[in-house]
Amino acid sequence: MMMRSTTALPGAAPTMLTCRLRSCRLALAVQAPCCQRLGARSRRFCAPLRLHAYSTRAQLAEATNDDAHVEATRVTLGAVQSQEAFCYGEGINMLQHALQAAQAAREQGETADAVLAALLHDVGNSPQARAAWVSAGHPDPPLLTSPADDSIGYAMHAEVGAQFLRGVGFSELVCGAVKLHVEAKRALVAMDPGYMQELTQASIDTLAQQGGPLSAVELEDFLGTPGAEVALRLRRYDDQGKVPQKEVPQLPAYRGEILNHLIAQSSAQT
Repeated sequence: MMMRSTTALPGAAPTMLTCRLRSCRLALAVQAPCCQRLGARSRRFCAPLRLHAYSTRAQLAEATNDDAHVEATRVTLGAVQSQEAFCYGEGINMLQHALQAAQAAREQGETADAVLAALLHDVGNSPQARAAWVSAGHPDPPLLTSPADDSIGYAMHAEVGAQFLRGVGFSELVCGAVKLHVEAKRALVAMDPGYMQELTQASIDTLAQQGGPLSAVELEDFLGTPGAEVALRLRRYDDQGKVPQKEVPQLPAYRGEILNHLIAQSSAQT
């Protein structure tokens, strides 16, 4: 999804994020985004992140598994919370959108994993996830802008988010659904031409930037990918999560679910 900055956040000192789950070492320092205006159209965007490398093996070796789970939960919540600084052209901020999508999934009786996937589906736009992406050797994702409303978002945010969540310790179902949610939009347009009429102009703009409807071969490959069915449902919840001023459970309500999920995933690997 595209997003537009609504708050100019002051620069902040890098914050160390560390966790150890499933023998994974995640050590990042992220710079809070400094938003600034661009050009005659007054577009806003997040300044590039400044990344720092840290050696934290000694710290990680001292951390207990419980400490790691709690820290991983804090990292995840922080990444989702950071989305409050940006809004969609639809008139709600990215955090509200995530919370609404998760609530839509819950109301449809989805599993806990699917609800978390709905909550986290756009986390790849967060500075934390983009920092992890660049730290892994990938180029910084380019910024995309919607000509309809000047909302912005990052290319490859689905892949970026999936890598971030996998590193933190989320299940393959969650990571797979997050990774496929952009392809799911392209799949739904290919499967149901009427679906295009349900999209906002900002979503139509991003659809063009993301490659348009899947071809027949691409659609066949997509449907054969693990997590595709969840991603298709997630796409519907994504579309429903755009109601200004809708009251839904707030982010702290998901802390226990995230922590329990990470503990369960860690235990499954031992």
